[in-house]
Amino acid sequence: MNNLRQKLEQQLAEISGLELSLYKDTDLLCMQFNGKEIAHFHNGLPELDTRIPQKFAKRHQLGEPYRSTRHPNRSKNSIWRILTYNSEQDVDDLVVLIKKLLAEEY
Repeated sequence: MNNLRQKLEQQLAEISGLELSLYKDTDLLCMQFNGKEIAHFHNGLPELDTRIPQKFAKRHQLGEPYRSTRHPNRSKNSIWRILTYNSEQDVDDLVVLIKKLLAEEY
């Protein structure tokens, strides 16, 4: 696991009500909030596949969904959106965005 993902996991684990756990018998790390999966990491890629309602995406100007190699044909209308992190600033920004998402939508 790279340092950025490790930092992101640590910061997310500190958010009240957010749980990080493996999906069933896999190595897919998922995030749950109030018992509902809201995101999961793509192993080997700096990506967090996140459930983001369209209104939230528009309100926060998230732009077009990123095309991941894991989901190349995902509809641009999908509630699932790939969030990438390639620097420490990206990690910090992503944590802020997740906190806003939880406060506004969940």
